[in-house]
Amino acid sequence: MKKSRHHNFIDTIDEIASIATERKIAHLHTEDAVLNGRIITVNNQELVHFGSCSYLGLEVNDELKEGAIEAVLKYGTQFSSSRSYIGIGLYNELETLVSQMFGNEVVIAPSTTLAHIAAIPVLVSDEDAIILDQQVHMSVQSAVQLTRHRGVHIEVIRHNRMDKLEERVIALSQKHAKIWYMADGVYSMYGDFAPIYEIAALMDKYEQLNLYVDDAHGMSCFGKNGRGYILNEVEQTEKMVVTSSMAKAFGTGGGIMCFKNKAWKDKVKKCGATLIYSGPIQPPMLGASIASARIHLSDEIYRLQDNLQERIHYCHSLLEGYGLPVISNSKTPVFFVGVGLPKVGYNLVKRLMEEGHYTNLGIFPAVAIKNTGIRFTITNHHTFQDIERLVSSIAANLPRALEEENRNIFDVYQAFGLKSQPGEQLLPAPVKNSSYSIQHEQSIENIDRKLWNTLFAGQGTFDWDGMKFIEMASSGNELPEHNWEFHYFIIRNMEGKVVLATFFSLALWKDDMLSPAAISRQVEEARQTDPYYLTSKVLSMGSMASEGNHLYLNKQQGDWKEAMALLLDTVSELQEKTGATSVTLRDFSGEDEELTIFLQDEGFVKITMPETHVVKEMTWSDTEEYLNSLSKRSKRHIKYDVLRHEHMFDIEVKQQLSEAEREKFYELYRNVKDKSYDVNVFAYPERLLEIMNEYDNWEFVCIKLKPEFDDRAERQPIAMFFGYHNDDSYSAPVVGIDYDYLHSHKIYKQALYQMVKRAWQLKKQKCYLGFTATMEKQKLGAIVENRVAYVQAKDNYNMAVLGMMSAAGN
Repeated sequence: MKKSRHHNFIDTIDEIASIATERKIAHLHTEDAVLNGRIITVNNQELVHFGSCSYLGLEVNDELKEGAIEAVLKYGTQFSSSRSYIGIGLYNELETLVSQMFGNEVVIAPSTTLAHIAAIPVLVSDEDAIILDQQVHMSVQSAVQLTRHRGVHIEVIRHNRMDKLEERVIALSQKHAKIWYMADGVYSMYGDFAPIYEIAALMDKYEQLNLYVDDAHGMSCFGKNGRGYILNEVEQTEKMVVTSSMAKAFGTGGGIMCFKNKAWKDKVKKCGATLIYSGPIQPPMLGASIASARIHLSDEIYRLQDNLQERIHYCHSLLEGYGLPVISNSKTPVFFVGVGLPKVGYNLVKRLMEEGHYTNLGIFPAVAIKNTGIRFTITNHHTFQDIERLVSSIAANLPRALEEENRNIFDVYQAFGLKSQPGEQLLPAPVKNSSYSIQHEQSIENIDRKLWNTLFAGQGTFDWDGMKFIEMASSGNELPEHNWEFHYFIIRNMEGKVVLATFFSLALWKDDMLSPAAISRQVEEARQTDPYYLTSKVLSMGSMASEGNHLYLNKQQGDWKEAMALLLDTVSELQEKTGATSVTLRDFSGEDEELTIFLQDEGFVKITMPETHVVKEMTWSDTEEYLNSLSKRSKRHIKYDVLRHEHMFDIEVKQQLSEAEREKFYELYRNVKDKSYDVNVFAYPERLLEIMNEYDNWEFVCIKLKPEFDDRAERQPIAMFFGYHNDDSYSAPVVGIDYDYLHSHKIYKQALYQMVKRAWQLKKQKCYLGFTATMEKQKLGAIVENRVAYVQAKDNYNMAVLGMMSAAGN
């Protein structure tokens, strides 16, 4: 069964997580008999723990421990009843204390995630709209999806872009009762703040705008009584819901929902699904939480906050002194030092562990894969010496990791768009010189025809003549999506032998090209008013007019990884010069695990491409022999659906088309293109057919009803395809049909059959049938080839937008 796009994405995450696990930097376990908050033992090695979110160090506080012990002795290990029926009295005590902390009424949930699931579906009505910050925590995004089936409008805006928020509020206020902006107070990956003053100003300006904020990482660290960053900066209004977590600096576990609007609070408490059906926080944790709340209501909280801020400021001063590429300078306990590619991150994390420091690797999908970094947190457990040793270790080992992985610090600054320059002590040795030479051309005419055709023999439409045609057809067009640039690369070893060859095209792509059809239909509606909505300039191996193996790689001629690295470095430089938002490497076998690991280390994410279909070994002598090469079921289908109707058609092969014929053929092509969303691409320009007239390798195959079967006033084609043939193969990348004859004459099946038949007549070894319609093409004897692509995007925004749309269908 074919996997959904959602599960393909899960497979991608699984592969990345597996690599980190195999390298022993993820999914680890402590081996300590006793934990003190500062030191953990992993793989028999003591490490200073810079991965904890217990920022104030309360998880080992004696008062919290005693609170848990007293509660378990009095009330047992659990109170197993839904709070909608009856709750243990400790809940009321805790909620009273936390309400005093926040200065408003609160509802406590077993976790922050369950708090979101309780609150968001209750607070958001069917007439409302939700705007998500791109980096809002996944627990909020997951809860938001529960409103999708009710028709609630959901969209994503770029991180902390208040100009975009205002634009969308103005647009959405015409159709929706309330507009909910959902964000974090302190963002969990880079540790940056939400621009709360700007948000508050927009809420004052627009009555319909409401705020739902997750301040989990601000809780306890900031504000009066540790109420968090948001409520330390602004007064809570009735249009704000502030949620938080007791599982971080608070030192225990559970989620908090704080309301100024009492009606909202009562409704969530009575109707929130996870408050009714989920188990409660159990007595030991309630006891510990009560003890923590009492500390928060005392002057002790300010001493703890001050201690933490001293460590945060000290860490920032060290990072600045070393000139490290820190991604956010917000004074929060979350730090992120950019390293660029995943392989540098893997290398650096291992080096830090070897020197006694446990840190986290920030990697895709939490960040764009080229924006990998070392994420670490500061807590009150850390001594100033701990912090100094970590930062100096990062400063010493980052240049080493970069050099070992053939990178430099300027790659990192470029990847993150940082303008300031690194400190001198971070400058590594120059990137190693390659033993290969690279030839870069921008036209196939600068490449030797015989060499190119030898390297890419039997690969369809991108032999030398095919590329010359594509170059001509994709230049001088009216619309930007029809104008492509081409870049050819040939890499040779010291003996002058070709090790690698390929070509890239620079073109405008639809970001939903490989999304489910339902998502593409939704996006196309938006493109009725904004034609280039969710489109990007992509630097892609191959082109949108070709399929097949676009990479020649001779692994027998030296170090293929070095040759690939040279190619990727050159393409990366080209990406910066051209402004392409992503690089795509296409049409690889998904079974090459070594290549997958190599490309993922280089910052590429593997995605599954649509299945492609090829008929091979076309050696039959007649139709009967061809039919006998098929399965019994396929043979029966071909006879009934295709051969039974074939006598009704005239099949004409044309080398050139008149203007009227071109118009009709293009109309038939658009019939198919405008109904197909499985691979959603821009339509080819009509001018394409005119240029095809000039190339002998292209032909036009026209399918008409014979006069005796055509009762129309004017006899016109009811199907057609464009065929490209070279020495070895036949490709039919464009097909068009008249849908009035789709079912009555099985015309699409007839067109596919005629493609195969034409390739056989021309004595070709292969017939490329393109993407989609797997079942129909298999009946014709096509082999299904599973292919993957590797994508490296500068940011995850468009992916986040499509992901939010796609999640609605799962």
